[in-house]
Amino acid sequence: MTDSSGNHASSFEGLKVKPICRLLDVISQVKIRERKHVERIYLEHARFFQNVLTFLRDINWVKESQGIVDLTAAGSKAREEVSNEAQIRARLVQAITDRSSPYRQDVSAYVGRYSFDRTELIYRPSVEERLRHSSIRDFMMDLRIVTYRRSDATYVLARGAHELFVWAKNAGQSTSKNGHIAQAAKRDALGQGAELAVLAYERTRVGRQWPFVPM
Repeated sequence: MTDSSGNHASSFEGLKVKPICRLLDVISQVKIRERKHVERIYLEHARFFQNVLTFLRDINWVKESQGIVDLTAAGSKAREEVSNEAQIRARLVQAITDRSSPYRQDVSAYVGRYSFDRTELIYRPSVEERLRHSSIRDFMMDLRIVTYRRSDATYVLARGAHELFVWAKNAGQSTSKNGHIAQAAKRDALGQGAELAVLAYERTRVGRQWPFVPM
């Protein structure tokens, strides 16, 4: 499900905060947790059951065994916060970035497409890119990570998400020893560059009084 291939963009289809919270609620409340029963209850008020379930399994909020679905400890804790949308959004971002999964790879690849333009992190995709990334972009917008500026057809990374940009630039990993060495050097270069860019961005945003220390 890598962003570069575009083969599994539909896996993000339907991923929104409300359906995610809906499935967490259903699983926590029903007495019969057979998958088919959970699905039937969920579909009374939401869509894309399979995509939402797969996502929650991959971020370790839901577990499934022999046709029975249940919340993990992390899922139970997240479920307690479903009434606080800002908190559940932050928890979702944390879960995606912390746990190795195809979703983590795709989010890092997508956020890594943004670049600085004076005081903003922006992305101006081609028509093809806009279509190819529509599902993950819509999810990022629902998480309040990305906004769209219609006047110049530009996607803007939220100011509060600059740390996510640094993370995305450092997210690539390799499994071989030589690959680790090469990737480490690349991450150092990319990461330091991204961090410097963020520091410069923050300095511009808050004014000259912000202390900027060259690295």
